[in-house]
Amino acid sequence: MGNTSYSHQDWTTYAKTTQNKTTGQIFTRKGLDPSLDPKNITVRESCDSVINLNSTPIATFLDVTGSMGNMATVIAKTGLGTIMKEIVERKPVTDPHFLFGAFGDLLCDQAPLQVTQFEGGVNEMTPQLEKIFIEGGGGGNQGESPDLAWLFCATRTRIDSFLKRKKKGFLFTISDEPTPHGISNDLVKQKCGMDIERYLSPEEVLEMASRTYECFHIFLEQGSYGKSIGAWKALMPERVLVIPDYTTIAEVIVSTLQVHAGVDKTAVANSWSGDTSVVVANALKDIVPGGKKDSSSGIVRF
Repeated sequence: MGNTSYSHQDWTTYAKTTQNKTTGQIFTRKGLDPSLDPKNITVRESCDSVINLNSTPIATFLDVTGSMGNMATVIAKTGLGTIMKEIVERKPVTDPHFLFGAFGDLLCDQAPLQVTQFEGGVNEMTPQLEKIFIEGGGGGNQGESPDLAWLFCATRTRIDSFLKRKKKGFLFTISDEPTPHGISNDLVKQKCGMDIERYLSPEEVLEMASRTYECFHIFLEQGSYGKSIGAWKALMPERVLVIPDYTTIAEVIVSTLQVHAGVDKTAVANSWSGDTSVVVANALKDIVPGGKKDSSSGIVRF
């Protein structure tokens, strides 16, 4: 997918439809939409096309448990437009394709993973974004399941950027929770339709995703698990972005892409105004460009 590109006019038109809506008015689903159910997804593809000759896949997965559902509203009202517009104008990557997903808790949620298609245009992405079910679940087990996003991208995506040019895509997970517990083969088969041979630790799943994606985690300090930052940084050295809340997610994602492309951190932070500049500077302080060497396949099977 991804045969269209960003249009600022399309975003302006869409934003007018959401600016005065609540979370419940934008995200009206009362259950998992079949089109976003990983059980029904064979593969999500980011393909080169006449419009996007050198596609770059950017997958962003949001925690939609508890109060974190409000984060999806920020994305729908302003965040998606900021991400698309600033990437097109700043050009940290070529021909961006955007995939948005949602994760909850594999142990106790009805819909622990939801995944849209890779798309380049606003009119193709926003109808899928609004299909996300804000379950608001989660459990009292001190952790959600962002590692489901890693597993999905490792085993259920096919990206031309890597297949044709050996350039990794980008994968962002966002939450205010401690590091994940790992993935049970029985539960992930039952709830997400994904087959793995045994329990996988977070380290193992992250390594799988890192073969074809530059993986980053955005940690929100707004929650009650602020002490978990150290565990996240141990799991993902130099790839954890810490921010106060979800209002600057879009700017932090764009800035991370710029730094990864080699732009000076200070220059990137100073390109934003006011408090956003300070938040971005703090988020980027431990981030360094680059990643592990790529594997030989654009779609990794476990």
